[in-house]
Order: sequence, then C-alpha cells, then structure tokens
Amino acid sequence: VNSNLQSSDTAIYAIGDVAEKTDPLTGEACLQPLAWAANRQGRLVADHLCGLPIQWPPTLGTAIVKVCGITAAVVGSNERRLKELNL
Repeated sequence: VNSNLQSSDTAIYAIGDVAEKTDPLTGEACLQPLAWAANRQGRLVADHLCGLPIQWPPTLGTAIVKVCGITAAVVGSNERRLKELNL
C-alpha cells in the first residue's frame, strides 16, 4: 500500500486491518488494527477518489483501556520490541 492507500493495482485501495502500515521508528511494514486509523483512511480514500491530494503518514499504534475506574494506555512499541531493535 502506497501513501495514497493504493495497492499494487492503483484502482484497488486497502485500508484498515487489511493494510500494512509503516512503523515510524523502523520504517518497516507492520499491522496496527486500530478503528480510528481505519475510519480516517476511509475518509482519505474518498477524498482521493474525488481528486484531492492525500498522504497517509507512518503511524504509531495506540491502545487505551479502562477497567473499574482505572485507565491504562500505550503508544508505540513496548520495551521488549525497542530492546530487540537496539533503540
């Protein structure tokens, strides 16, 4: 998927959970099944189909959970992954 969210066939778009994203720390392809990203990508594809310029940037994964009044959140890679990358 290129920065316009097009597959190798430019008439076919891939968004949401079926599209690889680019990790901003490593530049590697990665999967990030995030509802917000899928929603935003759908809107960008609609813009692109209408002839507007778009570009999907590298994305940091984000997760937030709230249980019994306690909220926990993470952004980006975890410590184990950062150590694997020597970052």
